[in-house]
Amino acid sequence: MSKKSAKDYPIRSPLITRFQYYPLVSKKEYSKSRLHEMLSNYFGNSFRELISFFAKENNLSLNELEELIQDVQQDIDKNKNK
Repeated sequence: MSKKSAKDYPIRSPLITRFQYYPLVSKKEYSKSRLHEMLSNYFGNSFRELISFFAKENNLSLNELEELIQDVQQDIDKNKNK
């Protein structure tokens, strides 16, 4: 075995390489796509099954479910008026 000296190792100089990444798809479009995928793969394209699952998993009260229905109805009404 030979002893290695400092000159036997390559000299590393700092190299700074920066890349800027940005999404090709908006967060809204990505979320929408993933939700549709989850709806078809896990809930048989049934929105009712999806809501029922999340309501049970999160122990939503009847009051919270009614508020959710009201929020959805307001969004539907708002979109109709556009």
